Amino acid sequence: MTVVTFPPNRPTLGRRAFVTCGVAVMCSLLPETGTVYAQPKPSRGGAVRVVRQQLREHDDAWRLLMRLRLPKVPTEPEVSLRFRLAQVVDFRPGTDPDHPHETPVEPPRIIVQEQRVDVRDVAGKVSVRARAELSLARDNGFRAGVWLLTVEDVDGPIAAPVRLTLLGVNTDSEPATPSKPDAGVDGGT
Repeated sequence: MTVVTFPPNRPTLGRRAFVTCGVAVMCSLLPETGTVYAQPKPSRGGAVRVVRQQLREHDDAWRLLMRLRLPKVPTEPEVSLRFRLAQVVDFRPGTDPDHPHETPVEPPRIIVQEQRVDVRDVAGKVSVRARAELSLARDNGFRAGVWLLTVEDVDGPIAAPVRLTLLGVNTDSEPATPSKPDAGVDGGT
């Protein structure tokens, strides 16, 4: 005689129907706003580790050092990565010079930098580990505040976003967008 047992945690048909009905009722009670929220793409198993999450400003720029672990071994010794930085909080001058006034940025200011990163180790073998360095200059539109860094390759994000704080205070005379070369007083004619 053979005895067949089912796993004890396996939901029965009755439990599945009850849960399905419960979810349907809860969804029907939600207001229909027509708003669709875009979910970020999930990371694919890589990692981004920044050396410091709070960066001090030197010569109108912040230097960002990071260690990367790619989701898979690349086929080439250099990979093209996209560094997407989104500013979510801006630092404005406050009454206390040591503690600037934090102003939320809605919608977030987004700056994208692309860079080729060498993924060879010291022996010259292609690896999943790499180091990258970015210079975040005020001339390129960066301002003191809180930023979210997402590192992407051709397939999408390689890890979850990393929170960075660019220390310093912004003046009201600084442009909120990257500077562009002047065409001249007469418009370049």
